Amino acid sequence: MAKIIQLSEPEATLRFLLLDVCEYIGTLDGYSKPHLRFTGGWVRDKLLGTASNDIDIGIDTMTGLSFGMRMKEYLELPEAKARHPQSALAKLAKIEANPEKSKHLETVATKILGFDIDLVNLRKETYSEDSRNPQIEFGNPVEDALRRDATVNALFYNLEDCEVEDLTDQGLNDIRDKIIRTPLCPYQTFKDDPLRVLRAIRFASRLGWSIDKKAEQAMSAYDIGNALKTKISRERVGIELIKMLKDPRPYQAFGLIDRLDLYHTIFTMFNEASTHAVKTKHWKKSYDQLRSIVSAVTGDPSQPPEPSNKLMNIRSILLSNPIDAPDDVYHAWLLCAFVPWARVSPAIPQKSRGKAPPRPAALVARDGLKADNHTVKLIDNAIRDLDDIIQIKDAANAAGPPVTFPLEPRQESPIRSIQGMAIRRWGPYWRSSVMFALLTQFAENSEDNDEETLEGYAQWLRQLRHLDLLEVHRIEPCLEDSARRHVRGLKTGQKLPAVLLAGLNLGLTRDQDFQYTTHEALLVSEAYLRNCEIDLTVSENYAAATRLHQWLTEHILPTEAFAIDPPFGTGKPLVAPEELTRIILFKEAGLVLLSNLQEQSVSFPSLCTPTANLVACLASFTDPQDPWTSEKSHRLSGFMLSSYFSALHESSKQFDAIIKDILAHYIKPLFLKSRTPLLTPAARQAISPLPGPNGPSEFDAANKPWKFQSPHVVTMLQWVISQLDAQLVEVHWPFIIPPLLAIIDDVSITYKIKGCSLLGLLLDVCPVSLLERSGLGEIFHSTLVPYLLYLPSLTPEEESMPLLDATYTTLIALTRARYATSKTENTKIKALDVILRYGILKGYAHAGENVRIARLLMEKCSDLVNALEIHCVKHLKDLLPVISGILTAPFATAYPPLLQAALQTLRTVLVHGGPRITFHRGEILGGLIICWRRLDDEAESAPELVGFQRTVEDVLRAAVQLLGGDERIKEDLCLLQAYSPRFKTLLDI
Repeated sequence: MAKIIQLSEPEATLRFLLLDVCEYIGTLDGYSKPHLRFTGGWVRDKLLGTASNDIDIGIDTMTGLSFGMRMKEYLELPEAKARHPQSALAKLAKIEANPEKSKHLETVATKILGFDIDLVNLRKETYSEDSRNPQIEFGNPVEDALRRDATVNALFYNLEDCEVEDLTDQGLNDIRDKIIRTPLCPYQTFKDDPLRVLRAIRFASRLGWSIDKKAEQAMSAYDIGNALKTKISRERVGIELIKMLKDPRPYQAFGLIDRLDLYHTIFTMFNEASTHAVKTKHWKKSYDQLRSIVSAVTGDPSQPPEPSNKLMNIRSILLSNPIDAPDDVYHAWLLCAFVPWARVSPAIPQKSRGKAPPRPAALVARDGLKADNHTVKLIDNAIRDLDDIIQIKDAANAAGPPVTFPLEPRQESPIRSIQGMAIRRWGPYWRSSVMFALLTQFAENSEDNDEETLEGYAQWLRQLRHLDLLEVHRIEPCLEDSARRHVRGLKTGQKLPAVLLAGLNLGLTRDQDFQYTTHEALLVSEAYLRNCEIDLTVSENYAAATRLHQWLTEHILPTEAFAIDPPFGTGKPLVAPEELTRIILFKEAGLVLLSNLQEQSVSFPSLCTPTANLVACLASFTDPQDPWTSEKSHRLSGFMLSSYFSALHESSKQFDAIIKDILAHYIKPLFLKSRTPLLTPAARQAISPLPGPNGPSEFDAANKPWKFQSPHVVTMLQWVISQLDAQLVEVHWPFIIPPLLAIIDDVSITYKIKGCSLLGLLLDVCPVSLLERSGLGEIFHSTLVPYLLYLPSLTPEEESMPLLDATYTTLIALTRARYATSKTENTKIKALDVILRYGILKGYAHAGENVRIARLLMEKCSDLVNALEIHCVKHLKDLLPVISGILTAPFATAYPPLLQAALQTLRTVLVHGGPRITFHRGEILGGLIICWRRLDDEAESAPELVGFQRTVEDVLRAAVQLLGGDERIKEDLCLLQAYSPRFKTLLDI
C-alpha cells in the first residue's frame, strides 16, 4: 500500500497555508512551532481514491482554539494577504470544553478554502467503568492513533514530509486486505466506548469489508451488548443506524447485526417482555429479499417491465427511480429493520373510543432510537395497514383482471373502487407500507411459498398500474364531509339531488363509502349535465346547483403550484410537470361544468347573473399565456364572460359594482404587504415618502401572496384594466395603482414584463391629466428607466430580450401619454432623448456583440426616431456611426435580422432627418455601399440574401434622392461611377 498521497490543488493550497501558520507561530514568544497532521477519515478516503471535504487536523503542541486564533492573526498580516486568499478562513466556531460530553479541551470548527475543518489537539483517553466519555489530555501521535476505533481510521498524513504515518503498523495492511480491526484489544476498545460496535458495523457495510474475527467475538459478548444498551444514549444509536441505512450496503449491516446477535440491543424499548417477544429467526429472508428487489434492473423507466420479471415489476412501482426518489429505498430499508416487530402486540390495549396508541415498533423508533416524528409515523402506519394491505392484495388477485368503464359507475368493477379507496386510506407513503407487508410475509412464510408470495405482489402491483391507481393519492381528494354537506345542501345520509347524483356522490360503484377524485367527479357531473336536462324548478335541485356553482368558482382558481418563482428558503420542490397537467385538466373540467350549468340555468336569474366571485374566477383564465390556462379554458372563460356581460354593460351600476368588488376584495388584500412607500393611500405621489420595511420581504411568501400563493390575481387585474374606460380608471385609481406598481417593481423579470404590459394597457384608457395630477407619471418613468440596462451578461439573454422589448414599448407610450399637448412638447422631447441616450446608445455599447440584443435595440431605436421626428438630428452624430458599423461589419450577413433592423432605423432617420443628414453623407453612403457590395458578392452562394440586397438598394436610392441637391454629393457619386459603372445603373445617375 502506497504511503504517498497525491493532493489536489485546493488541498495543496491548504497545506501551504497551514505550514505558513506553523512557521508564524514558531516566531511568537511563548510558543513552539507546532507540527500538523491530517487525521482519520480523510486519510482513509484518499487512500481509497475517494474525495473528502471534511478534514480533521491534529496539532501536537496546542489546542485547536489557540491554533485557530493564531491563524486568524496571521491572515491579517500584509505578507499573509499577499500569499493567501483573503477569504481563506471563515468564521471560527469555538467548541467549549465539556467533560460530561468528552470535551475536556477546546476545539475549533471552521471552513478554510471550502474545506470543513476541525482543529483538534493530539490526545490520549482514559475511560471509567460507567461512562463512554473519557478523561482527555494532551497526547503524542502514537497515543492519538491507538485511541481510535479502527486501524484504518488511525492513519495520519504528515504535512511536513507529505507521507502517510501508520503508527499502529496495521492500518495500511488492513486497507489492502479490506478489514476493520481495532488498534488495541477489541474487547477493551468496545468496553471503553460501546458505540464503536456500531461504528465498526457501519464502516464495514459502507466499504464492503469484513470485520476482524477477534473484533466480532468481542462485539457479540453479552457485557459489551449490555454496555451498548446502558452507556450509550439512544440518540447516538439512532444516528448510527440511520447512517447505516443510507449507506450503499445496508443489507451487510443487517447481516452483521443479525449474526452478532445485536438486534435486541439496538431495537429495544426497555420493556423486557416486549423485547423478548421479538423473533429474528427469519429476518434474514426479509433483508435478503429486499436486497434482490433493490438490485433488480428495471430497464427503461418509461416502459413497464415484462410481467414475467417479478422483481423488476415490484421495484419499478414500489421503489421508483432511486435518483428521483431516494427516500423510497431508504424507507424500504428502514421498515425492513422493524419486520421482527410487525406482530408484537401493544402492552396497553386500545380503548373502544379514542386515538389508538403507538404500536410497539413505533415506540422502539421513538424511545429506543429517538427517531423523528415522520419516521415514527411511517413505521406506525406500515404496521397499522399491514393486514389491510394483505387482504386487499389477496382479494384483488382472486378477482382477476378488472374491466373498467370510467363514466358508467354502476358497471365498473368494484375492485377498482376498493383499491383506490385503500390507497388513499394508506396515504402518501403507501408504497413503503406495501413493501413492509411484502417483507413481513417473506419472514412469516415457509420457503416453499416465497415464489408464490413474490408473484402475488407483482400481479397485484401490475393491476394497480393497469387501473391507473398508482398516483391516486396525489390527486386532490374529493370534498371533505363538511364541504360535501355544504355543496349538497343536505344532511349526512339524505339522498342527493339529481344534479349531483352522478358526480358529487363520487361513488363509482354501489359502494357509497368510496370517495373518488374531485377531477373524475367533475367529469362525471359534466357528462351528466351534458346529456340530461335538470328540472331546476325542484327546490332541491335548484339549491344543489347553486351550491355547486359557488363551490366551483372557489375551488378551480389557480394555486401556488403555478407560482412563477418558488418562495426563497422554503425548501419546497417545484411541482412535477405531470402533476401540473393534472391540475390544468381539473381546472378545465370545472370550467366545462360551469358552462353547462350556465346553459341549463338561463331562465333562473340568480344562477345566470354574474357575481364578483364568478367573474373573478373566469377572469383568471383570460390570458392564454398563463401556465394554468389551456386553450379550452381560455375559450370557455371568454365565452362565458362575453355571455354574462352582453346585457350587463347596459346596467352600468351593476358592472361598476362587480369591478369594484373584485378590486377591493380579491386584488387589494393580496397586495397590502407589497405597498410601496412612494404612494399615498389615494395612490398619489408621496411628498416625503417613509422608508420601507427591512428584511427579506422580496422572497417571503407571506409578504407577497399575489406572487407565491395566488398568481392568477395578476391576470385578474389585467382583465379588470381591459374593461375600464377613462371615467372608471379615475374612480378606481387607488385600487389599481398599488398592485400595478408592486408588479412592475418586483425582482422577478417575468413580473416586470407583466407589469409593463399592464401599464401599457392602462395608458390606453388613462386620462392624460390624471398621470400628472397624481405624480404617477414620474414614478413610473423612474421605475422603468433602470430596466433599460438589464443586459447580458448580468441578465440572461432569454430574460433580457422580453424585458427590454416591454420596457421600451411602455416607456415610449408613457412619454407620449404624459406629454400629449403642444405645451409639453419640449418636455416630451427631453424625455425621449433620455431614453435614446441612456437606453439605446448606452445599451448598445454594453451589449453590441450580442446580435439579438443589438437587433432589438435597433428596432426600438426606429420607434424612438419616429417619436422624436425632426428632433432626432441632435443624435445623428452618435447614432449614425452605430448604424454604419452594423452595415459594414465583416460578418453582417451572418445575422440578417440585425441588418434588417439597422436598415429600417436608417430609413426612419432619412425620413425625419431632413437637410441635416447632409453633414453625415459619408457615413450613410459608405455604410450602404459597402453593405450592398458584400451582399452582392454573397448573394450567389446565399440566395436568401437577395431580399436584403434589394432593401439596401431602396434605402440607398432614397438617400441619394434626399442628398442629390448637394454639390459634394454629386462629386462623390461621380467618383463611385468611375470606380464601378454598375453604380450608375443602381443609382440612376
